[in-house]
Amino acid sequence: MKSFTFTIAGKQMALKLWWIITALAAVAAITVTLCVVLPTDDGEKNPPARDEACSSCEDSNAESNEGSAVSEESSHNESSESNESFESVEESVESLESFDPESSEVNTNPESSSDSEVPPEDETTSESETPSESETPSESEAPSESEKPSESEKPSESETPSESETPSESETPSESETPAESETPSESETPSESETPSESETPSESETPSESETPSESETPSESVPEEESSEEVITVTITDVTEPRNPIPETLYTDPIDSFFNNSVWTGYSIMMHFGRYIGEWHSEIDSSIMGNPTFCAAVGISFYVDCTQNPSTPGTTLPLYRGQAYNYKDLPQATGSDSMYVLLTGYSDIRRSGVNRAYNNTIQSLYSIKQANPDLNLVVLACNYNTGNPESEVCGAVSNASVFKYNQMVLEYCNSNGIDFVDVATPLATWNGYLPDDYSSDHAYHIAKDAFMLWVETLRDYARAKTAGTWTNPTEMPPFITSPTTITIKK
Repeated sequence: MKSFTFTIAGKQMALKLWWIITALAAVAAITVTLCVVLPTDDGEKNPPARDEACSSCEDSNAESNEGSAVSEESSHNESSESNESFESVEESVESLESFDPESSEVNTNPESSSDSEVPPEDETTSESETPSESETPSESEAPSESEKPSESEKPSESETPSESETPSESETPSESETPAESETPSESETPSESETPSESETPSESETPSESETPSESETPSESVPEEESSEEVITVTITDVTEPRNPIPETLYTDPIDSFFNNSVWTGYSIMMHFGRYIGEWHSEIDSSIMGNPTFCAAVGISFYVDCTQNPSTPGTTLPLYRGQAYNYKDLPQATGSDSMYVLLTGYSDIRRSGVNRAYNNTIQSLYSIKQANPDLNLVVLACNYNTGNPESEVCGAVSNASVFKYNQMVLEYCNSNGIDFVDVATPLATWNGYLPDDYSSDHAYHIAKDAFMLWVETLRDYARAKTAGTWTNPTEMPPFITSPTTITIKK
């Protein structure tokens, strides 16, 4: 029987059972062959069936006698050969049970155990003369040697009932089908590594949340942060006349919903703050009652940080701010007015003229500290001291220079930045490039601000309210320096 090779990959029990059935069928075929062609005692084969048929024509009597003798001898040998065949079956089953299905190829030759019993092909007649395994009838259907048909009467391979009833070579993955080893349950058809939950089905690097699926650096908000700066308008300004105002006065005020931000707030300071409160009242009547919301103003002439630090409501002739006829220190105004925000104007023209920049600074931070201590949840906002016109005929302008005002503002700004207090620069928007209050912006040609110029305050305060509401407000790091000669600068609007 021809040897055949099976390529097996996988561990399926069905494939293992298939091998056992195939081996059993092969052993049965070997048994049939051995029953037909058996070696004699002297080592010679029995003559082929077709030779016996010819010899029976010459001497029928002698043939019958010899046939009976051969049949007795065949039955004896058949029993011994059957025992050896079943032993080979058991060995085949044991070898299949110990078979490792992960090996790539297995050479299964059922005839290998009976090589000593079946002569090699070169000692027998040629394949064309000897009946092949598929031409040999099974033991139950094979006629006696005297009745065996000639070669012309023998059934063909397709008509042979022996191996067509058992898993024959044509049904098993034999040599006739193994020319395409890819058709056998080989690596390409068996449940290969790509079908098992192996590397191909497990989440591959492309399917796992890899670096390409994780939030990349371009998607993180780190690169979109500069949008805050890009949202601000950056302009380049060429300055030819340093005495020109930085900003022109608006033609009129317009209502703005952001003005509601200033509701429930209290404002305090000296005469400049008192004037601002009066003009807001006029705009309520002239333009709209929503302008700057509904703030409470507690401001009057003579108010200063020096007064707040040295006087109390019971001090005779006190100049502390009043609310409904009652005097209050700065720290008590939020609670008295029920306000959650407080805007305090730096009173430089009172404090600097009285005691100089350093003493004015000390009194200022002492009052700011007491306000925060008494009102920890208060939104405290400091407004810068405005510059003056530099009028030589003004006593105040002669006593308080703009350089002193600039230094005072800068010192308080640094304190606010260090202590979490908002600082709004309402001085620079009203100044010239070289640091003066334009004469047209002043109501007394000195340091008081004209009504229309206060519109620039309103615009500046609205910008603060928008940034504060958006959570993007930050204090300036320093006061803008004065520009004393023509130049080109870049500023943010």
